Amino acid sequence: MVIYLAGLQSINPELYEAARIEGAGRWGEFRHVTMPGLRNTHIFVLVTTSGLFE
Repeated sequence: MVIYLAGLQSINPELYEAARIEGAGRWGEFRHVTMPGLRNTHIFVLVTTSGLFE
């Protein structure tokens, strides 16, 4: 969870502001800003918890 929180903090707040200006709602912000912003974090968590490289 701490890794995801760090990933969320690394997303530029201006991206959320730009999405709001373009008319995105909460779901649009999540889908088009948050999820792409957490892509690398999500891959890191999946790889480290999967145990593939043990």
